Amino acid sequence: MLGCEQMLCGVPPATELEKNAEGDITLDAYGTCCIVRGAAIIGCGGGGSPKLGEIRCLRALSEGKKIVIVQPERICSEGYPELDGVVGNLAFMGVPEVIKEKLVAGAELRACVRGVQKMWHGDPSIKEGQKVAGITPVVDGCLDDVYVAPGMEQATADYIAAVTPNSEHQRMVALMPLEVGGMNCIEPLVLAAELGLVVVDCDGMGRAFPEYQMFCPFIYGAPQCPCVLVAPDGSVHAATAADSAEQLERYMRLKCVELGCIAAIGGCPLSKDDLMTKSIRGSLTRCYEIGNAVLRARRANTDPVAAIVEKTDGRIVVRGKITENCIEILEGFSRGKFVVQAFASVDPAESRYRVHVQNEFICCFRVCSNDENDSDPDNLVICAPHLITTVDVETGYPITTEELRVGQRVAIIAIRADPLLLTPQALAVVGPTHFMPEKQYGFKLSEPVFPS
Repeated sequence: MLGCEQMLCGVPPATELEKNAEGDITLDAYGTCCIVRGAAIIGCGGGGSPKLGEIRCLRALSEGKKIVIVQPERICSEGYPELDGVVGNLAFMGVPEVIKEKLVAGAELRACVRGVQKMWHGDPSIKEGQKVAGITPVVDGCLDDVYVAPGMEQATADYIAAVTPNSEHQRMVALMPLEVGGMNCIEPLVLAAELGLVVVDCDGMGRAFPEYQMFCPFIYGAPQCPCVLVAPDGSVHAATAADSAEQLERYMRLKCVELGCIAAIGGCPLSKDDLMTKSIRGSLTRCYEIGNAVLRARRANTDPVAAIVEKTDGRIVVRGKITENCIEILEGFSRGKFVVQAFASVDPAESRYRVHVQNEFICCFRVCSNDENDSDPDNLVICAPHLITTVDVETGYPITTEELRVGQRVAIIAIRADPLLLTPQALAVVGPTHFMPEKQYGFKLSEPVFPS
């Protein structure tokens, strides 16, 4: 299956989004390539390799499966009984670098759907363990049957169809990405195609974040459990209750590390109200528009970096070359920093910029000394929750954290965060007070910074 870069020669040709009268979008190969690229651009370096998601998505289309995207308003709307229910949210948790070496089996997300469904509908086989550190876990073994080996996808679809809705909990009728970032944006689309479900045009972050409690529905009060974690080997951990989203993150992160730093996670299904008021709406369409702008710029032989900036109303921080890359796996995350030195042709001073990383690109400083730990607040260019993305300076192809290499010629672009991430309630979770603690950086910053 050809990737986006190979397809630039003319296969497939650029197409417009296929929409029906209700505004539902049916993706083709070109649209998929657009979403893959756009998701990696606004994924801020995280979410896993977009190339892996692209391959799986294009394969699903080649097998005749359909990927249909609907607007949040269509869920539980009069006249559409097939969409009368709740929406599942899924992603992979762990270290992006590990996914390159330890490929996912393809069955983890399906197992998450089955596990969440069993817990959501009160399956009598689910037994609660003793509450520990604010988490009520499921007793080991209760969910061993949710993992269906690759090649047995229909078993999961049959299970979902067999679930009988009741007055308390509705059936899962659609999926959505937990975050729009790399593979994590694309895998729910693949799974929805396999299960015959639709995908809702929204996500929970408007970008990728490194920690589970940064899911916007959690920030604004949506329930966190049931929650299911599934490793590539079929190991399952789950929680029926959590005192806080932060405690749930710590519990699942520890289990993820024990399982090899990569696992799929599925959270409590979301209602229509959650979608409309607590999620980032239109995010998949935005990914398409950004990716489409880049691919069309490439075909027209114009500047794809400029196309990204125009489509996102972003700012170019620097065009230059990566001169340092010091990122390692610590505590279940890819942590560290990398440095980009500006091209003399665009910046005669050849200024240097240092980007700090925790799976995603968190903040960027202009480097004004030889002290690698120098973090003068006056030199801070941008910080989370605003988006920092790194792309190839010639092709506009996004470069994720695990793909950074010394010598790469890149452009760093700043993009404003969604307003839902900029409220005081959200900034307490995803703002600089969390990502840039005073003890580590030497200064206190309460409001995010964005380049003028």
